[in-house]
Amino acid sequence: MGKASKEAMDQLLSRPHVFFWLSIPFVLIIGYYGNEQFSLNFFDTYYVSSSRSIAIYISLGFAFFGLIYHRFLRSGYRLKKWLTLIHMFCTLDMAILFWLCHVWYSNTKDGMNSSIDFNTVFLVLLTIIGFGQLIFILHILSLRLGKSSSSSE
Repeated sequence: MGKASKEAMDQLLSRPHVFFWLSIPFVLIIGYYGNEQFSLNFFDTYYVSSSRSIAIYISLGFAFFGLIYHRFLRSGYRLKKWLTLIHMFCTLDMAILFWLCHVWYSNTKDGMNSSIDFNTVFLVLLTIIGFGQLIFILHILSLRLGKSSSSSE
């Protein structure tokens, strides 16, 4: 890894709240672009929602993550780089990949890509995103428990 990329990675990991907050306008713009609805077939049940409402919910989630990271950094906690990186990758990168797959799926013809099961792809991506949120919760808990146990000794 080059010096410039290492510095950029350190900057990103030292202030992840800024990255989450800066991604909110992009999520809102993407949410208002394209299809009016988003549908997901999950075990013979269709979940249909407006793309705009999903964009608003994702933006609220990103604002929440940014606020939590910001509060922990202002309180003097040192974030664990690997857990922060895993959470950011699972949340931001998989959300972008999820959106790209949705756009590709909505633009293909019915029989053109019959070998690809998009519902399975969507569920795998949602599982990875969920795993990232579990990592976030574990990261926050480990920071709180680590600080309280070190301050009580």
